[in-house]
Amino acid sequence: MRTDLKEKNWIPLIGLIPSIEKSENFGKYSKPTKVDDNVFIYNGHTYSRIVNEFFHLVYSCGLIYDFDWMNWDLGKSILENKSNTTFKNYDLDTLNKLIITIVRNDKFCDGYLISKFSDGTILNILKSAESLIKTNHQENSNMKIIDFKNFIREIPFRNQSFDIKKSNWECENQIELIERIFDGKNVITLNRFDLINSNWNIEEFIIKTLMWGYPTKGRGKNIDNLLLNNNFKTLTKQLESYRESEITIETLKQDLKIPGLGLSTLTKFAHFLNTRIDGFKTVILDKKIIEAINTGRFKELNSLNGIRYDNAIGKYVDYIKLIDKISIEINSEPDQIEMFLYTFGRNLSELKGEEGDYSEL
Repeated sequence: MRTDLKEKNWIPLIGLIPSIEKSENFGKYSKPTKVDDNVFIYNGHTYSRIVNEFFHLVYSCGLIYDFDWMNWDLGKSILENKSNTTFKNYDLDTLNKLIITIVRNDKFCDGYLISKFSDGTILNILKSAESLIKTNHQENSNMKIIDFKNFIREIPFRNQSFDIKKSNWECENQIELIERIFDGKNVITLNRFDLINSNWNIEEFIIKTLMWGYPTKGRGKNIDNLLLNNNFKTLTKQLESYRESEITIETLKQDLKIPGLGLSTLTKFAHFLNTRIDGFKTVILDKKIIEAINTGRFKELNSLNGIRYDNAIGKYVDYIKLIDKISIEINSEPDQIEMFLYTFGRNLSELKGEEGDYSEL
């Protein structure tokens, strides 16, 4: 397995770190059930939610593979060493094997996985993996956003548009607003410029921004929850204070508590309302941009490595400051850099070697 694939496979597990740190109980032992005289059914241990999530992610992320873990003497000595609490001296492959050993051994020794959560082993392995990946990105990133400055300055960001089908926006709430926006059409097209021009009417702006950001209305019930009358009223009131205004990061954090509202959606609202935080223009931050940052391909973004959707709000000010700094350096709009990262950030790689001359072949 390639190193870069291994690193990508670790990311979902690393995303569990904050939840593991907050957890106090990782499972429980259930007493055997008596079914007859001297006959009992062993019930074993029950995972907590976070342990159960970890167990399923280990498999779905592709970190489990076959190797002779039972005869892996190094792994035994590492896991039996009570003074070993950081795992900082081991490479990613060794950490991977430790995870496999713990998970596999739990099948033969019920409760072993829970014990390795309780004593901090799993948490420390994940933290060491996170540190290694971050270091690898810093050492391996040779491309710079500035290298693409001419291209970035030409990105027609205001024209970025999406087609929205009315059939995807059959909602129980805010029906009149939705009908007004479609204006009898089955399909409409919205671009960034449309959103900016509609922000004088916050209610209409909210619907249009949601349509532009999630043309098929997204997965799950987040948008339906946002459009519930009470939530929509709260959101409308809050966003009125965003328009052409300076807000604090604490305001952003507080507003994320509105049911159905996530960081990706809220930063879209803030961006198109020309909101500023600490004097810097707010910029959209979604999962695709976070993935682009974590590829480690661009040197300028190294300070943001390790950003995850669950901790992104804590790094958001650093993000918009960095985007602003780069935009000044290359004489572009912050929007153009954001769109560059969204569209190309995960799909560009460094050119290595020299281009051959095949003209005589």
